[in-house]
Amino acid sequence: VQALKQKYGDALLLLDGGDIYQGSLASNINYGEATIAAMNHMGYAAAAVGNHEFDFGAGPNGGDDRLAVMKKRFVEARFPFLAANILDKNTGKPVQWPNHHPSILLDINKIKVGIIGAATPETKVTTNPENIVDLEFAPPAPYIVAEAKKLRQAGAEIIILLAHIGARCRSLKDPFDASSCQTGSHLIELVKDLPQGTVHAALGGHT
Repeated sequence: VQALKQKYGDALLLLDGGDIYQGSLASNINYGEATIAAMNHMGYAAAAVGNHEFDFGAGPNGGDDRLAVMKKRFVEARFPFLAANILDKNTGKPVQWPNHHPSILLDINKIKVGIIGAATPETKVTTNPENIVDLEFAPPAPYIVAEAKKLRQAGAEIIILLAHIGARCRSLKDPFDASSCQTGSHLIELVKDLPQGTVHAALGGHT
């Protein structure tokens, strides 16, 4: 990343597709705190909300809020977490969490770049269900379209979809060639379902 910053300067945009603090001992022993500190140091601009962001629940001391650890990590981050399609089951409206947004608009090297987040609907079966009992992970396409419209109205020149949604492809050599991807690959199908020109690039995670 330092080498890229030296080469591109303010034109570098560092993003993450989610599942940032699960799977390594250095992260798991402190419930993701070390990962957030590292990402802050590296200068991330945004991260998608992955299914494993919900894993740690209320934390080691327990409590009523099953999202307590995740919210604490969000507050510690010097970059926003993005997902437009996570809803509160009780209200049917997008969740209201600290440092979490459906989308953001950044000025990158004098170019207005909109970034829309999306979480995989598979989250309901790929994390501890007790931690997300009050949440709905809605099909993301209509939320992406709505956020893209808002971003364009706000002056976005480039729109990026940052999705914790994956695809399974035999070859990743050409980012414009999806011919080797399995039918039903979620990110590929999602992009196909969006109206032409909704986003300029789609960056995925999860698989």
